[in-house]
Amino acid sequence: MQGRAKACFKRCSDNTTAALTRSIAYVEKQVEAFLTSDPQLSLKRDLAMSVTGIGPVLSGELLVVTRGFTRFTDPRQLVCYAGLAPYDYSSGTSIRGRTGVSEKANQYLKSLFHMAALNAVKVPGDLQTYYPRKLAQGKHL
Repeated sequence: MQGRAKACFKRCSDNTTAALTRSIAYVEKQVEAFLTSDPQLSLKRDLAMSVTGIGPVLSGELLVVTRGFTRFTDPRQLVCYAGLAPYDYSSGTSIRGRTGVSEKANQYLKSLFHMAALNAVKVPGDLQTYYPRKLAQGKHL
């Protein structure tokens, strides 16, 4: 009896996985069609993707979060929103520990930027030489 239950469970999970994969592909296709249908969004997406490490997922998320790069008036606002700007933990004159980033940041956007940075340092260029130099200075990723 257990063998039949395992087979049934495997068949059901395989069917569910296949259905989810088809749904994800459909949604990705719809998003792609939407972004390419508007010339301004398409241009902004292409410009974002021209930056080393930024791919279709991060560029699409940036367009959504920033409302086509119109939501923030200053780049620092986006950096703070994404949780990429380090701050000192201090109170008055005392400084406690290392610098850190806000826990209230957009964690998904932060993780996308993190993955983009990891990919960017693999590509030959300025970032590939900058990254090991900063690690040697004691900076942490």
